[in-house]
Amino acid sequence: MKKHRSQISHQERRRRQRQTLRQRGVRALGLESLEARYALSSVPILVDLNANGASAPSDFIEVNGVTYFVANNGVNGRELWKTDGTPQGTTMLVDVNVGAGNSNPTNLVNVNGVLYFAANDGTNGNELCRMRQKLMLKSPKAELFGVIHSVNYQNFPNSSNPTQLTNVAGTLFFTARNGVAGVELWTSDGTSAGTT
Repeated sequence: MKKHRSQISHQERRRRQRQTLRQRGVRALGLESLEARYALSSVPILVDLNANGASAPSDFIEVNGVTYFVANNGVNGRELWKTDGTPQGTTMLVDVNVGAGNSNPTNLVNVNGVLYFAANDGTNGNELCRMRQKLMLKSPKAELFGVIHSVNYQNFPNSSNPTQLTNVAGTLFFTARNGVAGVELWTSDGTSAGTT
């Protein structure tokens, strides 16, 4: 006499299900142990860049094994920083707009090991900048290049306001104003002559 489903024990039901699956050539799912896992420390590494408020770090990018980002230390405004992931290895790379003014670097991009970004140096307005590896290792200084000139952009009559910096197969593409044609697509090889 066949037992009614409610009369079959849970273990017997599972055994029958496994047997049916095996007959159909289907293997039951099982658990495998994974490699050992380690929990991260519950106390994050904190680098307090701004003792008087939020440093608001943003725009993180890796170039040649170093992470670059933008932050405000409360003294120099929003400027370019670098870190190796330790408190001791986290420093402001360069004060593009010297003093308390913000250079506000944006659109950080790595093109062939060179860091490109747009920043305001306080004189020329928002322009295309680059940091070459040799400058990053010694006394860093952002190089302004490819000044494309625009008419009356904000308070800087010659600001090209580059945006959308993008690496396409090793070539820098971006949009900028030249004061004649409005916002257009540009490309650069990292030199003023090669910025068209």
